[in-house]
Amino acid sequence: MKRLAAFLLVLLISGCVASYQAPQVHQVEKERVYSKTPDQVWDKVVEWFALHASPVKNMDRSSGFIASEYNLSIEDYPQYSDCGSTTASMMQAIAITSPTGNFNILIRKTADDKVRVVVTAAFHAKTVATGQYGGGTDIECTSRGVLEKQLLDFIDK
Repeated sequence: MKRLAAFLLVLLISGCVASYQAPQVHQVEKERVYSKTPDQVWDKVVEWFALHASPVKNMDRSSGFIASEYNLSIEDYPQYSDCGSTTASMMQAIAITSPTGNFNILIRKTADDKVRVVVTAAFHAKTVATGQYGGGTDIECTSRGVLEKQLLDFIDK
């Protein structure tokens, strides 16, 4: 009887706590080599930014570096990043909010006169529990590889 009471108590308490599970790590193609000139690749990357209305934070053609401030709306972030998942309980819920992200592009000429492009993306969000005041807890999200693939495929066109 004591075991049954202890089991029911544990079951009751666990039903009162919401939880957060960290995101999965996804296979992401982050770099590709092209048989193009650095100028051709640079122009394609700049065109991609313009067509996607993506704000550029930093751009230096001589170093082949572009950094973007890429703020994703709540509707868009699941397409690009995995911020984990939450489970609600009878007493509490946890929400994933305030998704933001940025990505960097590095364009380098290789020894065999090709061009290597590396795209790195970083995404962040917050978890906020029901009744929690303040900004919430910062979490690191993982990239799903969609953004990187879109950009690398665009350079191929």
